Amino acid sequence: MPNFLRPVDVILAVLILISSFLAWYFLAGAFETPPVSYWSLILLAVLFSFLAGFVALSFLIIESKLSALICALLTILPFFVFFGFNVYYFGAFALFLLLSFAALRKIQREKQFSLKFKALKFVRNGLGIILFALFFMISTASYFSPNVQQFATGGLKLPRYMFDMVLPFAGNLFQQQLPSFSPEKTVDEILNGLLAEQLKELPKDITPAMIEKEKQKFLTEQKQALAEQFGVEFKGEQKLGDLLYDLANEKLNVYLENYKPYIPAFVTSALFLTLLTLISPLKWLAGIFAFLLFELLLASGLIMISTVKTDKEVLSA
Repeated sequence: MPNFLRPVDVILAVLILISSFLAWYFLAGAFETPPVSYWSLILLAVLFSFLAGFVALSFLIIESKLSALICALLTILPFFVFFGFNVYYFGAFALFLLLSFAALRKIQREKQFSLKFKALKFVRNGLGIILFALFFMISTASYFSPNVQQFATGGLKLPRYMFDMVLPFAGNLFQQQLPSFSPEKTVDEILNGLLAEQLKELPKDITPAMIEKEKQKFLTEQKQALAEQFGVEFKGEQKLGDLLYDLANEKLNVYLENYKPYIPAFVTSALFLTLLTLISPLKWLAGIFAFLLFELLLASGLIMISTVKTDKEVLSA
């Protein structure tokens, strides 16, 4: 039976295809509906660790380059299913194949020149390259995703969850100048609070009709002044937190107007560099998955470790 038709090769190919399908499927969903929850990030880390571990193990066990090529193809095939086709994806895929071949050679050479068969050590030796290749494919998909490309053409918006995380700290500064400040209060509630302080200084004999007239005048003038100062419309029923969010986005678009075409590249580069920082912990996670599968295959009898004698030439005088 040809080497690439061995049962263990078929099992590894099926596992790679399943883990690849799940990993790229959930990644496509994450790109379509940001922001991504912490649980989704953990799930993606686990799925891509499974995928990298299975690929590294296949590079350790296979005995033919055809099997290696099949494993590499199965790793990326679902990528094109979920992200489509373009010339840049094929360029990234070509780089993935080159890096996969480099990982294969590194794992096989380590196995060839070691006297003891240490599966975990062998697979970890090539996992860094495999993870790097996968992260490059992820970053490429990120660059061409609609949610990243809209930065170059549409209006920029800060992630609301990040803004809400920062707002309480900024709120402490606002409260020093405006004690009644609260993101949950409306604009009218804040202005009415300021007005109440001013009304205390009015003469006692002023009539309710005059108070109401002064109140409406004060609210109108303050909203107009704020609108002229910040360049956004102030609606009385709008919450202050929502207003500040709109104002922050307005200023962001003004400041970054000339740099919008470069933002997708910046976002993608930031994502890629962030992913690279995860290589070390994910190497261990993927290595453990690969080692557990290796032990399972060993226990099932599909693979075995044998001791062989090798002839070696030595120099003598």
